[in-house]
Formats: sequence, C-alpha cells, structure tokens
Amino acid sequence: MKPIKEYMYTPDEIRLAHEIAERLNDPGSINQFMRYAKRYSHRILREKLNYVCSIPDRKITSSRAAYFVFLIEQLDDSSESEHSDNVIDELQW
Repeated sequence: MKPIKEYMYTPDEIRLAHEIAERLNDPGSINQFMRYAKRYSHRILREKLNYVCSIPDRKITSSRAAYFVFLIEQLDDSSESEHSDNVIDELQW
C-alpha cells in the first residue's frame, strides 16, 4: 500500500471539515475548513468551533463562520498552530 501523500486529506480531516461547515452553516468554505483540518490540531479547531457556536446571535456582527476564520487565522501568531497527531486528538474528544 502506498503512503498517503501530504496533500491528500485523511477521513478524519474530511469529517472534521464537514462538521465545521455544517455547524457554521457555511458549505461554501469546505475547502478552507479542510486545509485547517490538515494544518491545525483537531482539538484546537473543535475548541474554537464550540466557542463560536456558543456566542449569542445578537453578539455576532457578520457571521459565525467569519468569526471562526478570524480566530483560526490568529493561531498563526501563537504557539497553538503546532499540528499535533490528530488521531490522538480524536481519541481524546
């Protein structure tokens, strides 16, 4: 069996990207969410997703998806951007 190439997505990454798109009601951004699932820890992505979904509607100025993207883009400036083993993250979730 050939190894999975780095540019291909694993089933866990695809599943997480679809979960994010569904919860944020933003299916048009599925490709972006798949890139996030490959790059960032699934635990961190779920933490940010849960946080964004917990905010009351009246406090969302543009969209939950836009706020989620903003928070994820901020990870590049912090140490949270280290991509850990997502299999371990899945088991802990």
